[in-house]
Amino acid sequence: MPNQSPTKTLHLVTTGTSLLTNLGWKRGQALPARQRIEAAIAIDPRQASAELNSLLPFIEQGCCQRVHLIISATAEGKLCAQVLADFLKSRGVPQEATTVRGLSLDGQASGPQAFHSAIRSFRDAAFRVAQRARTRGEEVLVNVTAGMKIEAAVAAIVAAELGLSAYALHEALSEPAYLPTVALDVEAMMVLRVVAAKTAGIKSLACDEGIRHRLEREGLIAVQYGADGQPSRFMVTSYGRYLAKRQRGQAT
Repeated sequence: MPNQSPTKTLHLVTTGTSLLTNLGWKRGQALPARQRIEAAIAIDPRQASAELNSLLPFIEQGCCQRVHLIISATAEGKLCAQVLADFLKSRGVPQEATTVRGLSLDGQASGPQAFHSAIRSFRDAAFRVAQRARTRGEEVLVNVTAGMKIEAAVAAIVAAELGLSAYALHEALSEPAYLPTVALDVEAMMVLRVVAAKTAGIKSLACDEGIRHRLEREGLIAVQYGADGQPSRFMVTSYGRYLAKRQRGQAT
């Protein structure tokens, strides 16, 4: 999880209907009363909502200054977004939302082509939100815990294209799992190439700790630890070596 820093962090969140399905709601049924949803959140927000379950660890550690929800233009999507917005406001977290039309699985869409177009609109919306946040100097984390699987996949693609970290938190886990979006800046790529140049690995790595942790978290380097708990050897993984070679080829 990112460390607290003066940099503000925006969480771009794919948003689903877990607030409703966790109450037993199914598509085609009447929506639960808002009061019932809010009562469930009051009892246990993390149990009530996949979105809140994944956001609250960041909020509680001061690593979430703003949230932007990407929602579907359906009655259930709008209801969930409104309830989430009110909860986030109560925790002092500013929230915005972007609505994408056509993201429906209940027959409201006019056909496969409409859904095909909607997914690309979703990609465009996520891209614009992330780009604007970066222009403001914010760190952007892409939360793909909730929503449809295809939304999570597209959001992860956007994260990879823009060099952002993407994460999800399964209900059985206590910490978020970061997706291997391999978002490396120039300095991190240089460090990776240094490690990749040595088949047997290297014993020391002169770089920022944050870069080393990121390369290890992304599965690009493997770190062996000594009896004292300190790193004793750094080795590149197969995928890390591939990326280093590809970057070198692009440079030439």
